Amino acid sequence: MFKYERHRSDKAEYLYHQFDTNLCFQPHLHRSFEFVYVEEGEIEVQIGNCRHILKGGYAALILPGQIHAYHTAEFSRSYLCVFSYDFVYDFYSSIIGKFSPNPIFRLETPYCIALLNTPGINRFRIKEALYSIVGQFLSNCTLQNIENNEINILENAVSFIQEHFCEPVTLKDLSNALGYHYNYLSAYLNEQLGMHFSDFINLYRIDYACELLEQSDLTITQIAYKCGFNTIRSFNRNFKKIRNFSPQDYRKIKRSTESNLL
Repeated sequence: MFKYERHRSDKAEYLYHQFDTNLCFQPHLHRSFEFVYVEEGEIEVQIGNCRHILKGGYAALILPGQIHAYHTAEFSRSYLCVFSYDFVYDFYSSIIGKFSPNPIFRLETPYCIALLNTPGINRFRIKEALYSIVGQFLSNCTLQNIENNEINILENAVSFIQEHFCEPVTLKDLSNALGYHYNYLSAYLNEQLGMHFSDFINLYRIDYACELLEQSDLTITQIAYKCGFNTIRSFNRNFKKIRNFSPQDYRKIKRSTESNLL
């Protein structure tokens, strides 16, 4: 399931990092940089429609606005860091409107990872570590201009859906908002997301419904309409299709699990 990660898109000086074993993560998109380094094993990294094999000692840098995903087939140990563009603004301003067809490079000086994980590190040392990463990327990877600004089309489309998925929004509304022809936008989103517009917007609605089922006492009917569905039948059908449970069963299971933890 594709996700637009708002929490990694709008914060100033955003920094998140983690060590992973057997990293796997669904396709997602945000406005921050994402850096992944493989210590051992290998990871398949999908960036847009391209797949790359990342082996031990190598890293990848995903630029803001690129759809990406990870899959470990057998074994991997890795480090992942997500950081907002304002940490490396000079670099960011120089690569706007560009992409790298092969953003894989050997990390010659991995001290930057140890530096980022230093307790109490200040923002200037963080910049030092991040500029080391993007500097090594620039030394080893080529950049090309993005034709038709397609990454911005996708990012703007997903951002619009994120804002309006609880409303009776249609693909025509999206095409009017972005200024692209309906047929072009439909074909483009199908190719990029691997699903129809209606299926994609229902993912957001059902995610929100799950949150309401877990955290509120609203009725199933109230939740269905609050999430943008026109009928209870449509809500129940889509919920079961995506979550493999009815909304009522989902709520029972979640609340039963919570009570057992108390």
